[in-house]
Amino acid sequence: MNRIAMITGAGSGVGRAVATHLSQAGWSVVLVGRKKDALDETAKALKGDYLVTPADIGDPAAVKGIFAQTGDKFGRLDLLFYCSHVGSITPAGSRPAPLRSGAGRTSTGRP
Repeated sequence: MNRIAMITGAGSGVGRAVATHLSQAGWSVVLVGRKKDALDETAKALKGDYLVTPADIGDPAAVKGIFAQTGDKFGRLDLLFYCSHVGSITPAGSRPAPLRSGAGRTSTGRP
């Protein structure tokens, strides 16, 4: 059975490297990032099936669309590799904003 991975930040750096590695290992990959041209460049290095989904993952409606497209093409998702930054950078010495309920917790409920 073919495995399906979604990689955010797939247009460059670590995200691109992970997408390429998984593709070479036989995974089908969903490339997610803000810049379609960068995602298309990543896609050129892939073997096998893939889906390019340019989107801003800071937008909840866009995230729903990404998962809908993934479901339409592959029927499921086996791995989500989150390699994107969403939010603001906190200057040194200041307090970061509190986490939303449940954010940053594992399935055991602990941070």
